[in-house]
Amino acid sequence: MKTLLRFCKLFKKNKGFLMIDAIVAIVILAVALVALSYLYTEGTKSSIMAGSSERAMEIAAQRMEFMKKAAGVSYSADAGLEALVAAANADKVVKVDGENREYTAECSAVQVYGDSAKYGRNKLYRIIVNVSWTDPASENVRLESYIAVE
Repeated sequence: MKTLLRFCKLFKKNKGFLMIDAIVAIVILAVALVALSYLYTEGTKSSIMAGSSERAMEIAAQRMEFMKKAAGVSYSADAGLEALVAAANADKVVKVDGENREYTAECSAVQVYGDSAKYGRNKLYRIIVNVSWTDPASENVRLESYIAVE
């Protein structure tokens, strides 16, 4: 009983400290919650950007494979390769199902070596595929490869 009375007297002496402790605890909790919400929103933003980048890479890989396959089968050097690039660029704007975002794919071919006997073909070309899109900021993905055309 004596300890209870001592506690009550001590509590009466230090009335203001309990209120200050509660305010400090609330401020610390508020700062922690603000930091956690910032981390959550930045993580969500990064996840969306990674998904967009992955889809752009898939589009670029598809265009690259189209150009490589077509160059080996039905196109020849110079004028034929220009027709191939024109065919690959026929539908520059790509919309992915379920997304509001548009991707712009642009293909090009640049001659690296002409009449190169050591490659067993007449001409070596560098194929470049650029895919760009706009999230909050403008982004792009670039793939490069080489093909030898007879």
